[in-house]
Amino acid sequence: MLDTSFRNPVREVEDYTDLDNVTVNEAEVEDLAETLANSQLEIPAWDAPVFPDEDASSETVVDFLMVGNAINFAFNDPSTGQKFETEYLDFGGWKGSFGMWAMLKREMDRGVPILDPSVLSQMTVDQFSDLIRPRGQADLPHVEKRVQNLNDLGAFMEDNGLESFQALFESHDSLHGEEGLITTLTECAAYQDERTYRGDSIVFNKRAQLAVTMVYDRMYIHNDHEWANFDDMDSLTIFADYGIPAYLNTVGAIEYSSSLTEAVRNNTEIPENSTEEVEIRIATVQVGSMLRDILESEHNQTVGVPELDYALWELRQEANTNAHQTITDSY
Repeated sequence: MLDTSFRNPVREVEDYTDLDNVTVNEAEVEDLAETLANSQLEIPAWDAPVFPDEDASSETVVDFLMVGNAINFAFNDPSTGQKFETEYLDFGGWKGSFGMWAMLKREMDRGVPILDPSVLSQMTVDQFSDLIRPRGQADLPHVEKRVQNLNDLGAFMEDNGLESFQALFESHDSLHGEEGLITTLTECAAYQDERTYRGDSIVFNKRAQLAVTMVYDRMYIHNDHEWANFDDMDSLTIFADYGIPAYLNTVGAIEYSSSLTEAVRNNTEIPENSTEEVEIRIATVQVGSMLRDILESEHNQTVGVPELDYALWELRQEANTNAHQTITDSY
């Protein structure tokens, strides 16, 4: 079992049992753990051309990743299903989240102060729209919400006297205490990810967890991770999004009810904060923790969230399966 003094609030969803629409199948989770135990699990480097160059300062890297993850959601046109795409470095194939990263990197290369808190806090919809430059028919959706998130992020940095998010990482021991860095980060509205289930308010904090994990990954690969190795790292959970539960469902680790199976198969919208949507995310977190426990107890492997989440994300790319359709800015 994980040994951590910090109780990540996301892990509270592990306590919910007998879900109405989703079942966790322990035997298939065991099989998946066996597959992962025989795989080469690696920490992703996040060093594609759409990310800061290798010689970029750590302040630039952390701010780029934190700003990008504040708007890292919903890249498909809700009416056509087409994915946002943009050009960068004479290549027009940057799609989805990588298209968003490419957009930010392109503007940063042009000298646009896209990481400056004062710029973020005052950015308008028109200014942001000028940065998008989509290729093809699919524009970047939810522009107003993305701008609001950037405004909130800039204001959060200004209110906390942060010229760079690196200071937040470096001061986490004395500043955050038992709360943990993730909880502090979600004081910013741009990173909040809450749901209601069985009368309880619960959190998943998908983008907040992903943001700090990407910072850790990038700094770890480049041997500059001491300040990014925050105390609550071992308490993080799998990031409950679209792709990973789709893969878990494909291999039988989670099973949907007949009505939910039909909805996913037919790309029927599953409303945000519906029982079905919340249970898909709960089961995803539960399976992630089960996999880590099995790999440690039965395969003598200590696996962190960065390696496990990335491995499952890559397996999802190979799986021919539908993801659930939910319109949300949480993931």
